[in-house]
Amino acid sequence: GSHFLRVVCRYYAARPQTPRTRRSGRHPMKIFIHYNPSTVPEESHKTLKVTLPKKWLPAPPAPIIPLFTGSYNKTLSPTLDPASLCLVDASGRQFSSSVNVKDQMSAGQDVYVVDREDVDASKGYAPLVEEKPKKVAPPPVPAASALPPANTGPSHPPGHVRCVRLGCQRFFDPSNPPPCTYHTKPPVFHETAKWWSCCPHKKAYDWDSFQGVPGCQSGVCTDKREEGTSKAG
Repeated sequence: GSHFLRVVCRYYAARPQTPRTRRSGRHPMKIFIHYNPSTVPEESHKTLKVTLPKKWLPAPPAPIIPLFTGSYNKTLSPTLDPASLCLVDASGRQFSSSVNVKDQMSAGQDVYVVDREDVDASKGYAPLVEEKPKKVAPPPVPAASALPPANTGPSHPPGHVRCVRLGCQRFFDPSNPPPCTYHTKPPVFHETAKWWSCCPHKKAYDWDSFQGVPGCQSGVCTDKREEGTSKAG
């Protein structure tokens, strides 16, 4: 018995080791899902910190709303119907139901659950990632050498991260964070009215005006959020 074990150990020790390859795909993404309409009492508002599994990132965000409503309906009222809701970002732009999560959301982002009727009534929401236009035959152009180089780089400089402060959301270099003016409480969307909870006296009725409401707090950009998340299956 011991002789056999020694032979087996020598065999495995002599075998060439195949390095492990890291599985492709992105890390799980943490987001913050909020439900805070002005039509329900504050005790019925909810914020859910969720870590989306990697398998959800290369797919549309369809499972996110049922995930949230399942958690909400266990302890709060009124009962939410996933089919009557949609997702928007902090500026009120609607997330597309046909674009993958990884292409329109970022880690640490604030996502808001709102009623579809409010979205339709406002006529101010637009997909965060617009569909690509159909290809058409281009008109004659000068020689390639005379054209400026195409912009094939990323949408933001490498190594930059998104500021998580409400009302900012811009990308910045984490080694040199710039000054930041932001809001301290989340936005509220009710029919055509839009306002920040921290600045309720500054209501807006179109998206240009809403996005132009100045922040009420000054600091520097950051990508850090408090820990303690709920992990999705």
